Amino acid sequence: MLLEQKRPPRIYSTVAQPLSPPRTMNFALKAIAPALLLAACAATETEQPAAPAATPEPSPAVETDLLQRAQAALESGDFAAARALTTTLLLESHLAEAVEALAAEDWPAAWPPIAAALALAPRNQRARELRQDLARAVVPTKLAEARKALYADDPRAAMLPLDDAVRLLPKSELVQVLRGECALRMGVEDGNPLMFADARTAFLAAARTNKADAAWLGAARAGWLSYYATNDARELSEALAHAETGMQRLGNDSPFAVHQSFDPERTHAEVSFTAYSAAKTGVLPGDRAAALFEKTRGALEGIVGRDPTDPWAWSQLANLFQWEERLDEARDTLVRGLAIAPESSQLHDGLVRVASQLGGWTAVRESYEAFHSSHAELAIGLWHLARATYEEALEKMLAQANDQGAGFSLAESRFRAARLLETSYTDACLGYEIICRNGLGWSHYHAGQLDDAALAFFSMEELMDGGLRWEVKDQLWSGLDSLSFLVRMHNEAWLKPGPNHGERFPELVRAAEISDALFAYDATNSGYANNAGFFNRDLGTDLEQQGVELLLTEDSDPSQAEALFKRAVEHMERSFAAYQVAAQLAPQDARLVNDCGLVLAYYLQRNPDLAESYFQDAIAVGLPQLEAGIEDEEARTMTREAVGDAYQNLGVLELTLRGNATKAAAWFEKSLGYERYPRGAVTQFFQPLCARIAAGSVAVEQAIKAHYWADLEPETVLKRLEALGQLRGALQQ
Repeated sequence: MLLEQKRPPRIYSTVAQPLSPPRTMNFALKAIAPALLLAACAATETEQPAAPAATPEPSPAVETDLLQRAQAALESGDFAAARALTTTLLLESHLAEAVEALAAEDWPAAWPPIAAALALAPRNQRARELRQDLARAVVPTKLAEARKALYADDPRAAMLPLDDAVRLLPKSELVQVLRGECALRMGVEDGNPLMFADARTAFLAAARTNKADAAWLGAARAGWLSYYATNDARELSEALAHAETGMQRLGNDSPFAVHQSFDPERTHAEVSFTAYSAAKTGVLPGDRAAALFEKTRGALEGIVGRDPTDPWAWSQLANLFQWEERLDEARDTLVRGLAIAPESSQLHDGLVRVASQLGGWTAVRESYEAFHSSHAELAIGLWHLARATYEEALEKMLAQANDQGAGFSLAESRFRAARLLETSYTDACLGYEIICRNGLGWSHYHAGQLDDAALAFFSMEELMDGGLRWEVKDQLWSGLDSLSFLVRMHNEAWLKPGPNHGERFPELVRAAEISDALFAYDATNSGYANNAGFFNRDLGTDLEQQGVELLLTEDSDPSQAEALFKRAVEHMERSFAAYQVAAQLAPQDARLVNDCGLVLAYYLQRNPDLAESYFQDAIAVGLPQLEAGIEDEEARTMTREAVGDAYQNLGVLELTLRGNATKAAAWFEKSLGYERYPRGAVTQFFQPLCARIAAGSVAVEQAIKAHYWADLEPETVLKRLEALGQLRGALQQ
């Protein structure tokens, strides 16, 4: 190498400066040179003269003589001679300027005249020697700058001094290798195939000096990366050829002095693997696949042999067997790798993938039960065991197998143990533990154990605030949605036709309890508020009916009925509180707003003005919706019914809370235009009642007493029943 020559340099400064572009000439030739060159270009003589030999620095007298001779040659029409003389004069001028700059240790000023001299006479020995002298002074510092930048992982900063160095030492294998490394890193950072091409050119320039054989692997890696960017099979073939050449030459322990970002042996294996997969998929000729398989296998086994702790090589070897569908060998390879590198996430991911191909999550679980028995101290093994246990349980649950969730419980305990072993697993494990409880709830549901299912769903919140909101898309609803589903199931069981009220009543209780809990969890959800209002209202009316039946039973204990009445009022108060929130959250829902007023007017029977405002609001939002047109038929029907109900409820309010039968009759009449089903209560009871009151045959007080609900004391309830019976008798006359 030039930098290792023992000849003392002509200049000694160790401070390198940026090289500048060529400058203009600095003496009298500037005035006539353009004309001389123009005349030479216009002449018919185009043959280039041989490069002049090195000459001593010209004296002013020599310069004058050359100028005069060139002028004379031009005047005589001897353009070839004029051109040769001018070239000699320019060359000597550049050399003189370079010598002057080198003597002054002005490195930036030295390069332009040297470059200009070499452009005129590439083989001029004097110009080459001056370039070598400048290189001795500048290149070591440039290389030091480049290496420092590479150590700092800043290839762009390293490329700048290397561009200067390559101009001075274009055939230096070290400069070219470093430049190739910079371009390679920049290409990886930017995903720029042009940089890969630049890197390949630099590496090949270094490799062809026969002094940096591993540079063939650098060229192979650059071509391999370029192939992924361009999908050009020729680049892959060339990369494979470069990799094989490099591996053959590396056997001679050739030097490779570079801050390389890649391993030559791994590059050879990667390029070979890519070529093999390309042959398997038809990108390269398919008849090459078998040979490339063996080549790749040998490369990977060679890496494993040199460094058995390298998980990448084990993983790629398993991938190679997978390509050949030799899954047993792939699994065994991964197991052997994990025996040496048991904490490698790459190998664990591979084992999960291969084992699942062999036998699904059951095979994965069995593999990790074996691994955990040998490495019980490693959280990563326990994590994969827990995950496989969970997935296996999920498959059973989705198939509605009646196992009551034992798999989910086991998976949860394993996730908990994993996070206790390794705190960095805490968040991930807790997430799965929450979902395990979700799965447990659904397992109980499929086993017909709805109460246990609800407990499991609610317990999701115990592990983490917001746990009830966790879900697995397309597999497990969130805990909140799951509990809402249970509410629907309890309601269906409650409404199921059948005479045995005692068996069905607990379903209504559970629907109300779960609805209350959901409303308490999220009081901003109008659906939860509505459900709490609805089921507490139904529960209140049913408890009141039970109390009535008990009162009417011979030899019954009035205190038991009184307890039922007390519970009925409590649930009705709870219903109104929930409906108020629901009406605030969904003021455009006519049905919901109407129901809020209904509880207040029919049952709690207080604040008639507030109850009326709810009914009027329901009408005010429902009528415009109907006039504008509601596309969905069911929604349109429900809105019509809600408006009709609000009119009917205004009639009930006027009659039973204000005693105004005339105004009540008008509201009842309006309700008939919006019925979904025949309004029998209106046509068969309330309208005839209002007519009797208007005729004076029935006192309005009798109607009020017959509908009194707010004070559910046994005595008042009996009086209400008596008044209602009398009223119905009067209407039948």
